[in-house]
Amino acid sequence: MLKRVAPLSYEAWIDYDVCGARLSRMELDAVRALVHATGDGIEGQGKSLGREELQALGLGKREVDEFLLTLCQRQVPDFELDPASARPASEFSDRFAAAVPRGEPEPGEG
Repeated sequence: MLKRVAPLSYEAWIDYDVCGARLSRMELDAVRALVHATGDGIEGQGKSLGREELQALGLGKREVDEFLLTLCQRQVPDFELDPASARPASEFSDRFAAAVPRGEPEPGEG
């Protein structure tokens, strides 16, 4: 629904929250070891960092795994809904009503 009502907000949500990532200080140090910010962009340093080098920057083994996973290219998820496949509200109403206990039994019942 957000995509149809506010497409620019939807794209920002996808770009920053769904597909974006926050980096720790140590992760930023690793990126800074590989690239250098210039006034006009970034330049590669011509280096590589293995697990040992990443751990030397202060990342634990689990943090290294998570950092590498964060840097892996991910597909943008498709949240497109097909209104034709929607089920009627009455189906959910009936299921919810059946799931809610009816309360304490009256004296003399069950």
